[in-house]
Amino acid sequence: MSEQHNNTKDFLQGALQKCLQDGVEIGVPGITAAVASSEGLLWSGTAGLANVETKTPFTLEHVSGIGSITKVFMSVVILQLIEERRLSIDDTLQQYVSAEILRGIPHASGATIGQLLSHTSGIPSWEDDPQWIRQGRGSDLDPDKIWTSTETLDYIRYESDPNLQAPNPQPTPGKYSYSNTNFTFLGLVAEFISSETVSLENHASVGHSSVKAASLIRSRVLEPLGLNYTYLEGFESPQAGQMPNRYHWVTPTFLSTAGVCPAFTYPKSRPDLLDASKSNMSTEWVAGGNLSHPKDLCTLALAIRNAKILSSSSLKLMMDLIPITEKVWVGHGIFKMRTADGNAWFGHNGSTLGFNGSMFWNEETDVAVAVLGNVGTMHAGKVPGAASVALESEFLALAVKLAGTYSGEKS
Repeated sequence: MSEQHNNTKDFLQGALQKCLQDGVEIGVPGITAAVASSEGLLWSGTAGLANVETKTPFTLEHVSGIGSITKVFMSVVILQLIEERRLSIDDTLQQYVSAEILRGIPHASGATIGQLLSHTSGIPSWEDDPQWIRQGRGSDLDPDKIWTSTETLDYIRYESDPNLQAPNPQPTPGKYSYSNTNFTFLGLVAEFISSETVSLENHASVGHSSVKAASLIRSRVLEPLGLNYTYLEGFESPQAGQMPNRYHWVTPTFLSTAGVCPAFTYPKSRPDLLDASKSNMSTEWVAGGNLSHPKDLCTLALAIRNAKILSSSSLKLMMDLIPITEKVWVGHGIFKMRTADGNAWFGHNGSTLGFNGSMFWNEETDVAVAVLGNVGTMHAGKVPGAASVALESEFLALAVKLAGTYSGEKS
């Protein structure tokens, strides 16, 4: 291997590290990232702090909340069930979920599995409900509470609860409208049709019995791929890795929309942030409650890309796209975006209380990336996070170039 070749690798890896450091410079407390291909991990790095008060560095052993990237894990489970012919893309919710659970939720009964996966069901998102925002992330949050899997649905029972007001305008079936509720229901469907049993012995410390969906993700995705850092918070005990402090941007938008939980504090060195470390992500469940690690996410991304965790027919179904904008499409459980350099990427962003990130794999080049950080951006307006480091810098383009330097080395 030539010295020039090694110099190119070193330059690209240094440039990737600089992207992380630039993110810290614009306010993200801590960031962790990885770039991988089918040949293995190509680069990983961190920047910034896991705790801004004690100046504890963010390391490669820290895990992060991944928010809606969790939906990709759930999508794999659903597509596997379709492969096994235990579920159909055209099946409706009312075939698997009780009328009591569906009660009062617009468009829920007739929504199909395909519509849920592609966010075209027309079902409102509990995440958009003003009362949930305050109770799930803001001033009325009980940080010690472990939410049940169906509790969030009570915030959108507009047709049966006169005290609830539906959003205006409401989403309509067949049109794209992103909704966490779609994946809450997919989790319930998977639990209903699966015959897999759950041992609660390893989850006794959680104090919650609704762990079946977590078990499905673990047995069908995490264990086959060896994803040792990933777990569903509130429904499973922590796995490998260390937990950083969780921070959230405090902006006028956040204060007016969510408010501040009294249990949270303002770091003296960063009064623009809330320390939300006392919170948990159980309210998100399978719509956004996983903690994970960039290496785990890259492994998942490549397993999907290369049809290792899904069959080629399921991968084709996942990639059945409809346009949202000129450069963004939605599939069944994932999104496609085209960047300014012409590259097409598949994957998902995620944002929740205290965390933000991205996981994407490239359509043409054998490469996957994941960037995670310990600051949340939800309800805060236009603020930087790990996803902006991934999508608004040179990070993706650099990852493609780095993968190119490894191409064919081991052939």
